[in-house]
Amino acid sequence: MSGILQHMPSPGATTAVVVGRAVPEVEPLIAAGESTLWIVDDEGWRMAPPALRESGAARLVVDRFDRSGFAEVIETFLMRDMLRLPEVVVTAAIPEALGERFAKVVDQLHAHYERNYRVRRTRQEEGARWQGQLLENVLDYMEWRLPRAWENALAGIPAFVCGAGPSLDVTAPLIARRRSSAVLFAADTALRTLARHGLQADFAVSVDAAKLPEKCLDDQTEPRCAVLASISPPAWKEYVAGRFCFLSGRLVTEDWLADHGIPKTPFVVTENCGITAIELARFLGCEPILLFGMDMAADDADPTRRHTGGADATIDRGSGYRVDGAMPRVPGNYRETVPTFMYAEWVALNDKLAGWPPDLVFNVNDR
Repeated sequence: MSGILQHMPSPGATTAVVVGRAVPEVEPLIAAGESTLWIVDDEGWRMAPPALRESGAARLVVDRFDRSGFAEVIETFLMRDMLRLPEVVVTAAIPEALGERFAKVVDQLHAHYERNYRVRRTRQEEGARWQGQLLENVLDYMEWRLPRAWENALAGIPAFVCGAGPSLDVTAPLIARRRSSAVLFAADTALRTLARHGLQADFAVSVDAAKLPEKCLDDQTEPRCAVLASISPPAWKEYVAGRFCFLSGRLVTEDWLADHGIPKTPFVVTENCGITAIELARFLGCEPILLFGMDMAADDADPTRRHTGGADATIDRGSGYRVDGAMPRVPGNYRETVPTFMYAEWVALNDKLAGWPPDLVFNVNDR
């Protein structure tokens, strides 16, 4: 039987991460020395051949796994090659008693790998577009940023925050029945599904440089206010006829503007449109915050099924989403666990909510 449990190749990789005790298939990777991070338990380290222990490979001992410490180690290791991510190999030589601890490490590794993959690919492919669209938006960004005066402006009013997960097709009628009692926030790709159910969003959040408004809007889907990023396509401003405001992000140009008297907004764009919409609802003081369509999952039977029926199927083409690889699994709605193509976002949202009041946010799904 092969000693490899999981393999994540990276074309042209100059570094590697090995998780688990050494097996013959991965010994050459570990022996590569300083280009390798070996995540192993104490006993597995002591059992390894002397050549591997003396190879110079960076070592992270899983027996003493600390989530915050792991984040620092893996992010530092990923910086060794700014162009290519490491090859990742999980061996089958993992002792049963440490299975859960190793599983946590692998989950965290997935999150860091996915986040870095997206950031690097986006910067390489979209960097020029980011800067160009920011410059087109810069005068409006300077004048129409989200004001701090809006903080707690909707205190105590319930919020319905909608993502474009498949469950929104089922839960939208629930929203429609209670629409008058809440403020409706939507990720841009959820707008058409809401419109099919006769729902107009109060706030639509679109913070992706590649999401053109015509992919998300038509005459029936225009929100009352669009919340944009400085890198959003400038056409959004025309589609919503001046009903917009900007959020800051983490761009060097925005930092430069802040240093020259154009301060950043009270909170900045986060991982994606949906999570940013949740942040907006909290900033405005809404309570409670109910989440709809925040599935963040692929369908086990058909992993290409990502969105509601109303979303443009081409909108995420080129995002890096792959259906041919082994996707991490998370707690599910229609079964115990489901595969997710957004593991980094899932982790980020969980981490965020862990620091919020326990009775503030509730997830509503279809099954």
